[in-house]
Formats: sequence, structure tokens, C-alpha cells
Amino acid sequence: MDILAACKRFPKAVLAGFSTAFRGVGRGLAPTTVVLGNCQVCGNMRQTKYVAFHRNVGMLFQRQTYSIKVNMCRSCVHKKFWEYTFKNLLLGWWGIISVIITPIYFVMNLFVYLTALYKLRNAVELVQ
Repeated sequence: MDILAACKRFPKAVLAGFSTAFRGVGRGLAPTTVVLGNCQVCGNMRQTKYVAFHRNVGMLFQRQTYSIKVNMCRSCVHKKFWEYTFKNLLLGWWGIISVIITPIYFVMNLFVYLTALYKLRNAVELVQ
């Protein structure tokens, strides 16, 4: 049985396989509300939003994925986005599968970053 026939015959199994492979990836894209609470990166009491950034480390025949999924304030969103983007650009391309995965993570991170900045546009940054 070829793959297309199997996908037509068992669509729920195919979706279950995809949801297992990409478990938790889309949660950072979900439009959550801005809440007042402790930033889980710096620990300061600020307006925060749930954000998930992913990065890839490509090795020749394998890869490793790192992610951060926490409530962040605006300054920590900036810091973590640029940290993950720099490491993605530096270490993400060194593998066969990584050549495909790294640009996907970059686009996802960029979308999450811009969404978080838009949601936190009126957030007050208090210096302690």
C-alpha cells in the first residue's frame, strides 16, 4: 500500500502522527492574553505573555531541538528572540534535515515575536 492510499484510508492516524511529532509547537502561536505576573525569565513583576521560541542545532545526520515556553515580559521577549535567532542562524544549518527545519523555526519564532510585541505594545516597563 503506498503512502497516499494509507493517508486516505487512515486520516485520523496520520493526524495523530503529526500531532505527536509536533507536540507543543503551535502553543506559542496561540493568541493568549497579556497578564500581570512574574516574568519567568527575569523574575520581575510585569505584564507578561506566554511565548514559545524554538531553535535547532544541526549535526550531520541528526539534529537537536531546544525550546523555551514561558510567560515573558517585553524586554525578555526581545532578548530571547535574538538569542534564539542568532543560535539558529549559526548552528541550525549543519544537517540534512536541519536545512529544512531551521527556516521553519525562524518563521515561527518571527511570528511569535511580532505577535508578542503587538500584544505587549502598551506594557509599562518599570525599572526596579
